[in-house]
Amino acid sequence: MRPACILALCASLATSPGYAATNCQSDAMLVFDGSGSMDEMTMEMRGPTRIDEARHALRDALPGIAVSRRIGLLTYGAGADGACTPTLRFAPVDGAAPAVIAAIEGLVAGGLTPLTASVQAAAEVLAYRTRPATVVLVTDGNETCGGTPCATGRVMEAAGHDLTVHVIGFRVVVDDFTWDNPEQADYAGGTTVAKCLADATGGLFVTTETVDDLVEALFVTLGCPVIGMAPAKPVSAATKNAPGFARGAFSSASGPVLLRLAKIFGPAGHRLSGAEPVSDGL
Repeated sequence: MRPACILALCASLATSPGYAATNCQSDAMLVFDGSGSMDEMTMEMRGPTRIDEARHALRDALPGIAVSRRIGLLTYGAGADGACTPTLRFAPVDGAAPAVIAAIEGLVAGGLTPLTASVQAAAEVLAYRTRPATVVLVTDGNETCGGTPCATGRVMEAAGHDLTVHVIGFRVVVDDFTWDNPEQADYAGGTTVAKCLADATGGLFVTTETVDDLVEALFVTLGCPVIGMAPAKPVSAATKNAPGFARGAFSSASGPVLLRLAKIFGPAGHRLSGAEPVSDGL
């Protein structure tokens, strides 16, 4: 069974205007956490580190995502620019999967977590004030460089043309110390304050604990659904496997209502992750 957070994320696709508006013509930036905590193992001190599992997820997800969307990469934590300075690896390009995977494979985790400044920098690369922009942040936790994601998210939303920030929390441990994370004490969300960036811009926030969770979250947030129609096939339930479907937009009859399948994904089989009613003739 998939975790509730993933089911909730999938259900939200039917009503998410940011996701529904995606048309495979807008570029995206992936912001990846390369801070020192990504080199940690589980609480039991066994198994792979966070960054090793994230690499695994990127290898599984990116080839299927980058075929239909130009993607750029920005990392933070590790790098010659300092512990609190984001590093732009490259702006959005076609066929970015090999470049993203290679960059993260070579990343040595270290440094702090300037997630607010990193999201800002990624949005600037996308010229977010004048163009649609999608930023996907993958992080294991908290702002640790004094940034203010709640206030900054509101400012960016007001200034942006059509900005959406999705936040994927990967094996997050919330840090209640606030000397380097000033908004955490006042944040009532019960989770990392990074969620503010998604809340302010109409994006999605999801917490993930496994490689499979992270793969699914990447497909939903960074992926770009193919717009088009195919012959309808019946689907009995949104949480069941749907063999025979491919990634994209399809129609399916369910009683008197025509449904569009927003996304089917998963490295093993095909899973329906969201459906929304559409009018006749679409």
